[in-house]
Amino acid sequence: MLRKAWQSISAQADSKKAQNREALESTCEKTAENTKVDSRVVNSASAESVDCHAANTARNDDKNAFSLESTFENNATSKNADSSSATNLSELAKDSRISKETSPSGERYPLFSKETSHSKAKSSKEAKTPKPLICIPTYNESNNIAALLCEIFSRFPEIHALVIDDNSTDGTQEILNSLAHTYPHLHLLKRSGKLGLASAYIDGFSWGLKSGYSHFIQMDADFSHHPRYLAQTLANLPHFEVVINSRNIIGGGVLGWGLGRKILSRFGSLYARLWLGARVMDFTGGFNAYSARALSAIDLHSIKSSGYCFQIEMKYRAYKAGLRLLELPIIFEDRVAGKSKMSKTIVLEALWRTPLLRLRVKRAER
Repeated sequence: MLRKAWQSISAQADSKKAQNREALESTCEKTAENTKVDSRVVNSASAESVDCHAANTARNDDKNAFSLESTFENNATSKNADSSSATNLSELAKDSRISKETSPSGERYPLFSKETSHSKAKSSKEAKTPKPLICIPTYNESNNIAALLCEIFSRFPEIHALVIDDNSTDGTQEILNSLAHTYPHLHLLKRSGKLGLASAYIDGFSWGLKSGYSHFIQMDADFSHHPRYLAQTLANLPHFEVVINSRNIIGGGVLGWGLGRKILSRFGSLYARLWLGARVMDFTGGFNAYSARALSAIDLHSIKSSGYCFQIEMKYRAYKAGLRLLELPIIFEDRVAGKSKMSKTIVLEALWRTPLLRLRVKRAER
């Protein structure tokens, strides 16, 4: 009886053990399944995380690549810009070597007209080789003309010069005829009488245009405009339509004049500048150069001025036409021989005619 009871207890214990084992195995399986599920979830999350990281990395790489490309492009642009700037600077350096002009305030010229203040001077590649003609009006300049022409041709043997003579009575034409045998590029235009400075230049320009010259340089016959300044004038002809050899900018000046004549000259340019509103420092100076294009734009045959106001009108018309103007410094030396052509009539004409120039141009613009 005790044995039966023991067997019954043992069977129950074994049954409980079997149940516990099954429960434990079931729990282990569930735990394993749960662990597998969690593992998949983590792996999936890790995979998504890796994929996201990869995508983000790819995007970042793209951004970095774009940034890098942009950097290269910017660097290339910067290099191009630097190259362009270097080119511009080298061109400006060339121009600054050619011209040494400065304004009274110390700023660098070139002097551009207001209509073309943003325009650039022609580059040396664009510019054609000029064919200049020096125009020299004369009346009774026998004491100066031979020495002047000898000086010009000794410096520039290939240059052409035209003397416009107003039927001089002191033997000037005879001297010129004699010099023509020595200098084949010397030309003489004879006129019937003393017809004035303006008409002399207009006739000389007209003769030169018909003969195919591209640029025209105005010079006095009395050495006031010294041939040493022709070099700077000729160097700038391909780059500017108008070159003004100026007494009134830094580096320029006058020798041999009294105080009254200096004041009159300065006042003349200031008076014209105030009336006409053009930034030309030496309006009344006569040592200038014009291109054929400038003469066409100025319309020579419509000019009304006859004396030194002619110089004011020429420059103002060039300025209003939007042409490129440049002022270079010179030292003006008073004549040593001969008689000055300045008179009260010339001064008075400049006083009353200068205000009319602006009115006439305004009417033409309408």
